[in-house]
Amino acid sequence: MQLSQLEYFKKVAELEHMTRAAIDLKIAQPALSKSIKDLENEIGYKLFDRNKKGISLNQNGEILYKYAKEIDQCIANLNTSLKKSISGEKAILNILLKVTPTSIPQLIHNFNIQHPDIKFRITIMRKNTKIDATHYDFIFYSPMPGETAPKNAITLLQEELVVAVSKDHAFSQKQSLALKEVENEEFICLSQEYALTHTVNNYCKLVGFSPKIILQCNDHVTMRNLIEAGLGISLVPKSSWRYHHSSSIALIRISDPACSHSISLFVGNGKPLSNAALLFQTYTLNFFSELKASGFHTPAVR
Repeated sequence: MQLSQLEYFKKVAELEHMTRAAIDLKIAQPALSKSIKDLENEIGYKLFDRNKKGISLNQNGEILYKYAKEIDQCIANLNTSLKKSISGEKAILNILLKVTPTSIPQLIHNFNIQHPDIKFRITIMRKNTKIDATHYDFIFYSPMPGETAPKNAITLLQEELVVAVSKDHAFSQKQSLALKEVENEEFICLSQEYALTHTVNNYCKLVGFSPKIILQCNDHVTMRNLIEAGLGISLVPKSSWRYHHSSSIALIRISDPACSHSISLFVGNGKPLSNAALLFQTYTLNFFSELKASGFHTPAVR
């Protein structure tokens, strides 16, 4: 089946008149009739009902006409994409951060060095903000314990949660402890805008208590300084906490229950991924794969 055959078929289907279609297409009528016959023979179905009054599109023809229009649109989209590529038009990826791991800025920086023509429009989601997921190419988020992953979601990273205390804390020499043991401790957490805070709350409730949160802050560095000063304890991701770790803080494993914190990527907005989005998706998966393999030392720019 050739594209020219589909073009001829569409014109005949729209006019339901072979002579007028031939005139519009600027070809001889016998050539047009032969093209339609060849098309019918190739697909094995009659496309038109023929009678003394002329021709009319039948049910088979209506089906082919529907797909012929879709093929036309695909070709138009292809031409548009090629024109944008040739003209050097810059692509923009819309990213929503429902979670802000410290590795994300490095990921985007490394990617942008390799692909300087691909730009980002980044939105950080605040508490109770209503969002339309279809506006974003990618969403970074942290699923809650037990939450079923949505379609098109990829787990990038799963980290063990540990208890962070100051070196002067009574627990600082412990190798491990049950989460229930910190029931009476005062907690320092990130604000409610952060998924990690909700994850910590859920694990505490799982073992029968609500954490006594006395301080909340908006960044990891401030939280580290407050813990270091002995003002409270917290649950933090063990591996990525190396970005904020201090010799004045002890990290203690949680023996019961097993606690973890995940970073996932929701891919796509219901539309086919652009070339720029495909590049970023592949780069992101490789970046986090290397991050885990290297013991959370930031991958070099490739």
